[in-house]
Amino acid sequence: MKKIFLIVVWGVWILPSVAQVPNPAVFGQTITRHELSEALQILAAADMEGREAGSPGQKKAAAYISDQFHKMGLKPVVSDSGGGKSYYQPLVLSRSKILTARVRRNSQKLTHLKEMICLNGNTYGNEVKVPLVFVQKGNPEDYTGLDVKGKAVLMVDYAEDAIEKKEYALEQGAVAFFAVTTRTASQFNRQMKLFSFYLSRPKVELKESGKPFPTFMISPEYAAVLLNVAEGEFQTLSRGHSSEVQYKVEVEETFLSTENVVGIVEGTDKKEEVIVITAHYDHIGKQGEKIYYGADDNASGTVALLEIAEAFAEAAKQGVRPRRSVLFIALTAEEKGLLGSDYYTQNPLFPLEKTVTNLNMDMVGHLDQNHTQNPRFVSVVGSDWLSSELHEIHETANQKYVQLELDYRFNSPTHPEMFYYRSDQYNFAKFGIPVIFYTSADHEDYHKPTDTVDKIKFERIEGVAQLIFYTAWEIANREKRLKVDKTPPH
Repeated sequence: MKKIFLIVVWGVWILPSVAQVPNPAVFGQTITRHELSEALQILAAADMEGREAGSPGQKKAAAYISDQFHKMGLKPVVSDSGGGKSYYQPLVLSRSKILTARVRRNSQKLTHLKEMICLNGNTYGNEVKVPLVFVQKGNPEDYTGLDVKGKAVLMVDYAEDAIEKKEYALEQGAVAFFAVTTRTASQFNRQMKLFSFYLSRPKVELKESGKPFPTFMISPEYAAVLLNVAEGEFQTLSRGHSSEVQYKVEVEETFLSTENVVGIVEGTDKKEEVIVITAHYDHIGKQGEKIYYGADDNASGTVALLEIAEAFAEAAKQGVRPRRSVLFIALTAEEKGLLGSDYYTQNPLFPLEKTVTNLNMDMVGHLDQNHTQNPRFVSVVGSDWLSSELHEIHETANQKYVQLELDYRFNSPTHPEMFYYRSDQYNFAKFGIPVIFYTSADHEDYHKPTDTVDKIKFERIEGVAQLIFYTAWEIANREKRLKVDKTPPH
């Protein structure tokens, strides 16, 4: 996909300087639907087998992307074991499925997906006996004066955010966590039905160091049983009440290796500040003989990433290097739960406090039910959630260079589809980094074998990629860093 642009002045071929080529359109117009089509047909081909994280197809896609980065001249930034630099940021995923899980006090036994829900943990076939301590709502003040080191804790949180509090319990030295999240047994039974499908399938997550933290959800009825009190007493129980329980969790676990693919165009006088442009390149792979090609989800975003990277790289070759650095990440394991971006933000290659913005694209090649005749549109989410300046820059870039229809119907914290939280930009936004998410939103081929190249509108990807390029160009070259002047709703 390499392009070379030269300017003729009085019959002499010369490379343009910064002063001669101030207009980013010189490079933005190098993003073409023809080259997008060539790359997408490779990434969404049958031999990529749907690019499931950890699969041979995903490895093949990663090799293709890293090869393109190399040809463009993007710099690798990941330190490898040989002391050199690589385009690969490796990560390991754990695929696990609960085989058996039970909790008991004396002869009373609770079984997974019958009387309780086990969300996590592994005792490697052994039954563990520990004191169980009641910590009321599990807030820090509820631990005052209590020693829970080496013990299990049980808490009540009807707002259903109890699992977030398990981290505090772990910090206090607890070895297991029990949460009551409903007021009645019937409510809990409905909750258990919702979890049954999710927990009947293998769970994939980032491999963690140390032993997994056993986490259980139980009803008020069985909380009283475990604490050895009458059900009516449980509602007024004082914190610190304790009993003794035994639990056993057996998990079947395998490990998958995968990698983010990362390259950078270094900046000049503000190169320590970084703009991160992302798209996930994995999809959901194969089911039997059926290939889930993932042409829109997200080969479309990946090829847009490649073209934007090439536009910046070509500018740098011609002496028009951005002031701030621009980092390009083809992310893995988005389909497993945003795990590639989760890993990157936990293990950033550049400090998050120096990360100015994240521009993320996921599914930008398909029409949707509201734009059946107009490919020149994009659904935009999050542009004004953290930085009003970011929103203004993106709007101005669109008006000046691209003139896409910008659809903001999903840009609401109360929208039922919750797109802000459903793709990789969310893992950056959690750290206060302003983000924009560009998408097609769901359509009839979403996560189906019919998400194929013939459905893709390359004019659409071209417009979205150009908009992101111009937005990133302005952010990279302006004098002041973006202001973070808003607090997003949660």
